[in-house]
Amino acid sequence: MEYLRTTGREALSRESIEQTTQLVILAEWAASHFLANSPLADKNNALLQWIISRDKFELAKNVTIRVLPEDVDVQMGNITNYLAGRSAHCYGGTDQHIVKTFANQ
Repeated sequence: MEYLRTTGREALSRESIEQTTQLVILAEWAASHFLANSPLADKNNALLQWIISRDKFELAKNVTIRVLPEDVDVQMGNITNYLAGRSAHCYGGTDQHIVKTFANQ
């Protein structure tokens, strides 16, 4: 297949686009694994979205969650030890009335 040429530059081929896509995927993977193992894991919304969209929740071990009624942040990787056999419920919303109603020992 002959490639189109415009002002001295070759047009992108399907193969080069696929190679670039693979490089971007590898770069995202590497950056995500690096960030997941750093203290920045909890502060990077792009990383959190990447973890969710790819079901890579094992990378969320340094992400903290607020535990009530103690009102402390606990890393996801330590939540099992923190709870020590107690049952827990999760609420993803922000309605403080609901939070206060159900946040108890």
